Amino acid sequence: MYLLHVFLLLAFVYTAPALALFPKLITSSRHAYAIPVVSAGVVYLLVTLLKTFQIYDQKAVLLASFLLAAIALIRVQRCGQRSTWDWPKEALWGWLGLIALMLPYFVKLGTHGFELDDEIYSWNF
Repeated sequence: MYLLHVFLLLAFVYTAPALALFPKLITSSRHAYAIPVVSAGVVYLLVTLLKTFQIYDQKAVLLASFLLAAIALIRVQRCGQRSTWDWPKEALWGWLGLIALMLPYFVKLGTHGFELDDEIYSWNF
């Protein structure tokens, strides 16, 4: 079950926000390394906006997550049809290494809410 949680974090927090705004990042292995960084920035901006407007709750977070994921899927599909893909086989090893390096951060992000007694995490579990 925890692997599913980590996969969802990877998809909805570290990948979908950047691809919703910049779908061409996925077409090149050189640019794809920026996806988690851009996604973290988008998530930080989104959380700041939700807190500013006092609508930072579970429904708003889920709605924003699914909306960004749907936009990312549509834009990547359209971009994939028009763009050329530059992904050599060696890039796969780089991505696997990156994921291995980021795995402790995924785990920390997944358990951070429980350490702070965050209500959003309590509602989900």
